[in-house]
Amino acid sequence: GEILHVRPGVPTLIRTVQTNPVIPGLDLQDYWLPIGKPLSPRELDGIEKWIIYKLGRLAYACPHLKSHGDSKTGDVIVSVNAGELWSIREVVADPIPYVRGGVLDRYRAFEIGDPYDPILLDLTANRMKASQAVINTSLSPDCKTQPPGLIRQTTLPGQPRLVTFGFGFDSENLFIVKGAWLNSRLTETASLLASSLKADEK
Repeated sequence: GEILHVRPGVPTLIRTVQTNPVIPGLDLQDYWLPIGKPLSPRELDGIEKWIIYKLGRLAYACPHLKSHGDSKTGDVIVSVNAGELWSIREVVADPIPYVRGGVLDRYRAFEIGDPYDPILLDLTANRMKASQAVINTSLSPDCKTQPPGLIRQTTLPGQPRLVTFGFGFDSENLFIVKGAWLNSRLTETASLLASSLKADEK
């Protein structure tokens, strides 16, 4: 049979990254990470994700991007429709069993009326998970609802009670049993109660 030889040649390296139009405050000149890397769809995706994140820090919650890389020059142009500047107007959250509505708002890192900032949304979610009132939660902008500013929060509450047991030996080779009981939603205000028990063979 015939043998097909493929010579890929020298890859095009990313030389510059620019947006069209220029977005004030984006500080694209400081984005050095992709410069010098081979021009590829993966790198273009990474550039778009970085720009979306930076636009979010500038309160643009729902931008639309389209990137193009010039295979001859290595120049990348990202066409940007930044959309509207957002202020947080409302947060719509899933109800959580055994917890009064609005109680977990105390973990929010933002106030209604604040400019949109994805870092504050992530911080809010991390606070809620650290409280053990929920297993997981996330907050994201609703880009379809008008007027803008609606945040949707989805939550996996899990079971409020958790019982764990462990078995082992201590340094004196004595058999030990450890148990723990935790209720992360003891009351409608999401109070936390935990207790533990340790027993050894003495």
